[in-house]
Amino acid sequence: MYKDEIITEVWRIRDEYAAENHHDLKEMVADLEKRQLHPHSILVDRRPGHSPEGAAEANNLKHQAKGKAEASETRTRRHRKTKAKAARR
Repeated sequence: MYKDEIITEVWRIRDEYAAENHHDLKEMVADLEKRQLHPHSILVDRRPGHSPEGAAEANNLKHQAKGKAEASETRTRRHRKTKAKAARR
């Protein structure tokens, strides 16, 4: 059977994304809505004296700060889910 590398990669990325959001459709929708508000595109200024490396570095720092905030938010969601499950028992 023929394996399409592109389809395989898309499925892998889809599965990773679902796992990041605990396979919860509501979490995925909330994440996608949040991502729409803050696009991840890098603005490159091609005018003389403006280096793309500087833009990339600034973008890297922005994403590092965002990653820390998202990690904290994820831990909070997991904690709430664990407490809710324990309360139901």
